Amino acid sequence: MLPSPKPDKTTTPQQLHEEWLHTLPNHSIVTYPDSSKPENRSVGCGWATFHCSDQQLYRLGQGSCHQGNWAEVYDAELHVIQEAVTSLLTTTALRATAIIFVDNRMALKILQFNKHNYEYTRRVLEMISDLSLLGWKIFTTWCPSHCNINGNVRANTLAKRRASSAVPYRFACTTKIWLLAQE
Repeated sequence: MLPSPKPDKTTTPQQLHEEWLHTLPNHSIVTYPDSSKPENRSVGCGWATFHCSDQQLYRLGQGSCHQGNWAEVYDAELHVIQEAVTSLLTTTALRATAIIFVDNRMALKILQFNKHNYEYTRRVLEMISDLSLLGWKIFTTWCPSHCNINGNVRANTLAKRRASSAVPYRFACTTKIWLLAQE
């Protein structure tokens, strides 16, 4: 995990994030995964991926999933990280550094130590391992939410739109976390 930039009293989180992006090596890939569970209790997730070139970000890809009514936001956060990381397999960008900007601290924590062996977390870690064998260097770091960070806003929009969809993602399933939340 990469350390996140620390906001101060004069710099907004958005400005700080933008400045930090400009320090990334050329040809880095940055991905923003996010999830949403609006009033209808259906969970959606989305991700947006960008290519960093000459200190500019160019949209490389995006996607979204509808997790249905039997998952929690936490599940979707981990699942969308898996989807975002998996999308690197099909990118035409050079295999380089990929940074996953996650706005959910608990998801980051569980990625570091999956003591409950959650399936989505296990899949993310397996995919990161596989991509590392292909030459990728993948890092995760925290990104503040709701601060007008373009990639995070795009992922959140995709997640909200997909949460209101009527058709669940083909791999949606009832999760242990959802079952525990029902007790």
